Amino acid sequence: MIHAWMFLLKIRDNDRGGHGDKFKAKMKEINEATCPDVQRPTEGYPHHSLPLHVCGGWTITGHTIGSVRDCQDPNCNWHMHLKHCAGVFKKVKEPEEFTKKLAEKEARKAKRQKRAGGASATSITSFLTGASDRLGDGSSPAQPDMQQETAAVAEAPSAGSTGAHISGQPIQPGPPANAPSATASKLKGTPDRPAQDLDTHISAPAGIIIWDLENCQVPVTYSSQIPALIKALRSRFRASRVVTAAANPSISPLTEQLHTLTYCDVEVLTYFRPAKACSSEGKHSCADYMLKRALQRHLVRPFPGSQITLISSDADFKPEIHHAQALGLQRPSCICSAMLHHQESVDLQAV
Repeated sequence: MIHAWMFLLKIRDNDRGGHGDKFKAKMKEINEATCPDVQRPTEGYPHHSLPLHVCGGWTITGHTIGSVRDCQDPNCNWHMHLKHCAGVFKKVKEPEEFTKKLAEKEARKAKRQKRAGGASATSITSFLTGASDRLGDGSSPAQPDMQQETAAVAEAPSAGSTGAHISGQPIQPGPPANAPSATASKLKGTPDRPAQDLDTHISAPAGIIIWDLENCQVPVTYSSQIPALIKALRSRFRASRVVTAAANPSISPLTEQLHTLTYCDVEVLTYFRPAKACSSEGKHSCADYMLKRALQRHLVRPFPGSQITLISSDADFKPEIHHAQALGLQRPSCICSAMLHHQESVDLQAV
């Protein structure tokens, strides 16, 4: 800061790059102006004349250049220069007020400990008047008879016996550790029951049935036969999935049939749209769009040899049928032959 001050005031010193006479004079002026010690001699304190000074509870030996701001003695000659002091400070005692406050703090702490100790003076073991873990009358707990336990263990049946008894209740022995499980026995077959044809079930094509329910409805008189119809379709066409769709099922006349199909594990795709939107795009456009998307997703990764069964008389599914044929799949089975004649309704009684 002194360099900046000299530069702004254009004070030129003989020693421009260092601390010349003018620089040192300004520094001395600042130090003397900031020193609050009015008793400080003009030439400063001689270091050798102050070997030891006492300031409150502190003593200092050595050169006394610095300040001890905790000292309240205005006549102290050395507490004004602590920042630049090279001496060694040593604490010889505590202030009187500090000692008094410390004694009061210790008294309060002892009082709290005494109060807490009186509340918990009664040990929990005083309630255990008996022996071991028994309470009250002082009688010792009944010790188990080791001889009886040894005899009971000796009389217990071995692992290869047909049964065991605990407290008079028979327990049936479990299967041996190396015995095959019930599932494994069912798959591998037993002498009295031949093994199942696992290859037939595992390699069965994962077919899909696309049922345009709004186009090919089940007559109301046959609504009770929907579960049997779904079972027959799955068995006949070896389909693992049956998909149908309905727009606005809450207001659809097929609500009851949709509930029945859901109970039969049929994937019912619902599409909620305003009535005007469906009527403007066509009566069955919403449901047909969802069924086409389901069929397209099935054709993305078709199972080798999978069979596609379409229950509809709508000719809008012809592009998907041609796409399936281009993929080398089996020709989709259209159980509603009226699809080729573009009829509007189909009776499923023949199914």
